[in-house]
Amino acid sequence: MRDAWYPVLLSKELPGGQPLPVKLFGDPLVLFRDESGQPACFLDACPHRFVPLSLGKVRRGRLACAYHGWQYNGAGRCVHLPLLPEGQSIPRTAVAHAYPCMEREGAVWIWPGDPRRAAASPLPLPTELPEGFELTNQLHKRIPSRYDYLIEHVLDLPHFFQVHAATLLRLYPASRKSLPEVVDVQESAEEMTVRFYYQIFSQRLPVTMKIFRPCHMRVDMALPGGRSFTALFFNTPTDETHTRGNMFVYRGFLTAPVLRQLSNWLLELTFYKAINEDMHLLSGQMENLAMKAKSTTGYFFDALLNRYHRWQRHADEQDLWFQGFEHARQRCAASPALESAAVPPEVEAAPAGPAPWGRPPAFGGSDR
Repeated sequence: MRDAWYPVLLSKELPGGQPLPVKLFGDPLVLFRDESGQPACFLDACPHRFVPLSLGKVRRGRLACAYHGWQYNGAGRCVHLPLLPEGQSIPRTAVAHAYPCMEREGAVWIWPGDPRRAAASPLPLPTELPEGFELTNQLHKRIPSRYDYLIEHVLDLPHFFQVHAATLLRLYPASRKSLPEVVDVQESAEEMTVRFYYQIFSQRLPVTMKIFRPCHMRVDMALPGGRSFTALFFNTPTDETHTRGNMFVYRGFLTAPVLRQLSNWLLELTFYKAINEDMHLLSGQMENLAMKAKSTTGYFFDALLNRYHRWQRHADEQDLWFQGFEHARQRCAASPALESAAVPPEVEAAPAGPAPWGRPPAFGGSDR
C-alpha cells in the first residue's frame, strides 16, 4: 500500500518560506519548497539529533534545523553546517531521509514506499474524460475515519437519505423518494466497480463508482439536462484512524469565469456541510471499532458493503495491500535502497544515513 502516490496537500497550502509538517501512514513528515520552488519531503527528524525539522526555517530554499542550524537541500543532503572547524568536511551521513515528491494538478504528491518504484509509477489521475472536461474543484478535509471505512461510507447509499437530507438531497428533492437501484457489481484484482441508477422526477440517471487500488475512488455521475461530472476521491491515510479526504471534480459545464466561481462556491459550501454531518458518526464508529465491535449483517443493502470488504481482504492477501502501519514501516525500512550507510568513527552522533527510524537511539546508555 505504501508503493503508491498520495496527495498530501494542495499546492496553495505549501508556501515558499516555511516548512509544513504532515502525517502519512502515521509517519511524521515535513514539506518545504527548495531553491527551484519545487516541493521536497523529508522524515520530520533531523538526522543529527532527531529534532523535528518542521521546527526550523527555510533559508534560500534549504531547510535549516532549529537545533544546530544544519541546512539540507531538496535532495536531503546537508550542504551547510555552522561552526564547522576549518579543514573538516560535512559528514557524509548528514542526510535527511527524503521521500519521492512531485507537484501535479494543483496538489503535492508523496510516494512513501520503495523509492526505486516511484519513477515508473504514474499518478492515479484520470486518463479518460469526456471532451471538454477540466478540473474545476479541489476539496479536502481531515476525516476521523480509516480509509477503508471511509470508502464504505460512500458506498453506503441509504445513509444519504438519513444523514444528508438537508444538504445533498436538498439539491434534488424528488430523489428522496426512491432508493438507488444497484444494477451491476464487477471485481478484478485492481478495482471494484458498482453501477446504479437514481431517480430524479421521471428521469432514471446512471452513476458509476469505481474503487481502485490502493484506496481511491472515481465517481461518474449523470445529472438532469444531459450533463455529468466526474469526481475523484483520493483517500490519504494519515494514521490508523484518520484520513485526509481529497476530492477533485472535473466537469465540462459552467466553466465561464463568473459561473465557474459561483458554482464552485456552491459546491464547496454543500460539500463541507455534508462532510460535517458525517464527522461525529465516523468518529464514533472508529471508537467502537477500536473496542472490537461487530456489525449485524441482516440489512439487505449491507451485502454491497460486505462484498467490498471481502474484495479488500482478498487484495490484502494477494499483495500485502495493508498489514498495519508498523508492518508497512518495517517493510519500507527493509528496502535495499534505504539501507544504512556505515557511520565514520570520527563522527560521534552521525545518523544511519537515509534510513527511516526504527528503534530510537540509546541516550545515556539505555533504551526506553
